[in-house]
Amino acid sequence: MQVSSAFLSGRVLSPAFPARLGQADAGQAWFGRAKAAIAKYDGLVERARHVARPEVSKELLNRYQGSPSNPVRNVVAYIVAETESRVPIDYSVFLKSEVQERVQKLEEWNRKFEADVTQAERLYGILASSPPVERGGEGAPEIPVTLIVVAAAAAVLVGMGFLVFGGK
Repeated sequence: MQVSSAFLSGRVLSPAFPARLGQADAGQAWFGRAKAAIAKYDGLVERARHVARPEVSKELLNRYQGSPSNPVRNVVAYIVAETESRVPIDYSVFLKSEVQERVQKLEEWNRKFEADVTQAERLYGILASSPPVERGGEGAPEIPVTLIVVAAAAAVLVGMGFLVFGGK
């Protein structure tokens, strides 16, 4: 009787996607590459924020992060999150060529991003502390205290009505 390498390594494969010899390891390897690419991208965003010239920092972030964010990074992050949410983890989605192409695209994006960030750091320097966060709009509106009191009183009256009339 031959014992599966997945069984010996302690990994459990989903019965819905039985892996052939070596496929489980390949899917897990692509999963690892995806997580590393996401972490690298996020680190590059932080490095770009710390370039000493604000206009260069902003230009880098606009070019590589875009609005609202890098769609390739977000798609890969979604696939990773979906994979991690399954128990046991099923790495088979990373065997699909479309998913592997997205991971490769993010890795290539990171190479270009890193080259530009490194060049900007060399030319303009790095900020010692975090730059100020720019916020658009006015922030969270303040709720008047009277509105809170009136809402609480209304909730109490509705509750008392159910108690007195029995919800009929």
